[in-house]
Parts: sequence; C-alpha cells; structure tokens
Amino acid sequence: VRRHFDELTSTLELEDGRLESRVVGIKASIQKELSEELSIFPTAMADMIRDRVLGEAKFLEQTLLRRRSEQLTERARVLEQGLVTRVRRHFDELTSTLELEDGRLESRVVGIKASIQKELSEELSIFPTAMADMIRDRVLGEAKFLEQTLLRRRSEQLTERARVLEQGLVTRVRRHFDE
Repeated sequence: VRRHFDELTSTLELEDGRLESRVVGIKASIQKELSEELSIFPTAMADMIRDRVLGEAKFLEQTLLRRRSEQLTERARVLEQGLVTRVRRHFDELTSTLELEDGRLESRVVGIKASIQKELSEELSIFPTAMADMIRDRVLGEAKFLEQTLLRRRSEQLTERARVLEQGLVTRVRRHFDE
C-alpha cells in the first residue's frame, strides 16, 4: 500500500482526473490482494488485517490529496500573481500612450483583454474548476479595474485638453473683436 502511494506521491504533477483514477486503481488492487491473501485466515483476524490495511490506504490517500491540494494552491497563487503582473504591465504600457486616438486606444484594450482570456484558458486547465474560477475572477477583476482607470485618465486628459482649447479659442475670439 505504501509503495503504491509513494509512487503516486512522486507523480503529483498528474492532472486531477488522472491522479484520482490512479488512486481508484490502487484501491481496487488493494481490495483484490486482500481478498486473495486473507482467505486463509479466520474471519476476525482477516477483518483486523483488512481494517489495518484499508486504514493505512485511506490515510495515505488523504495525505496524497492534501499534498496535491497544497501544491495546486501554491501553483495557483504563483500563476495568479504572474497573470496579474502581466495584466498590469499591458495596461501600464497603454497608460503611457494615452495620446492614442480613441479608436486605437479602445482597439488596444480589446486586444489586451483577448490576450488575457487566451492566457487564462491555457494556464488554468490544470486546476479544479472552483480554483480556476477564483483565479479567473481575480485576474479579470484586475483587468477591469485597470481598464476603467485607463479610460477615466483618458477622459480626464481629453476634458483638460478641451478646456485648454476652449480657453485658447475664446481668447482668440476676444482678441479679434478687440482689434
């Protein structure tokens, strides 16, 4: 039992479905071995041995799944940080180019969002659905916040440019009439 689970512990990189199917296979193998090996013992003794072996198998399975969960949680944390950093970098680049015309700016934002969605689809496939959804929500939430910040800055910039232009035009009109 320990050997089977030790082998699996060294292959924690397996996708969830494959890991779980290997655990099911190990448990079936253990049940088969127990049935074959314990037939020569009295029932009470066989039950005691079966309980001990199955208890050990259950403990090792839980340990394995806990390690897998810890590993996935750490990988998710690192991946989320990396994705959020990339999202911020994309929007920082755009913030420095606020001079782009509105259409081009919006087109770049759409491109960034498509790129983020593609990365999320590729990177999150190894995680359980709930964990993947949590990461996706965090990354897309950050992207939405940065997009709104960018568009607000753009709007403030355009408002200021309009105010300066209006003052300049009003000054010229007054100068014309003053002459």
